[in-house]
Amino acid sequence: MEELFEAQMVVRVTVSEVFRNCPRYVHRYQRVQESKYAPKEGSKTPLAGWKHVDVFQDILPEKDKGRAEKEGGLRTREDQIKMVKEGDPDA
Repeated sequence: MEELFEAQMVVRVTVSEVFRNCPRYVHRYQRVQESKYAPKEGSKTPLAGWKHVDVFQDILPEKDKGRAEKEGGLRTREDQIKMVKEGDPDA
């Protein structure tokens, strides 16, 4: 836990068997940049886009409640979906 800034839990997985399937849909990729939402020591982690959606406000962790209004405002589910489809980096 101490190695992962802001981590709330760590899940360890032990692979006991692997079935190697056709690689047709296994795409190669290159990391372009690190997500601004990845926690970093010394800076405040931005509120994830989905946490701005109005219908989710009552289920957010206490530490996140009220942050949307202070950090860009609330949005509807429809607005969030549109932002995701358009590739908005704040979605």
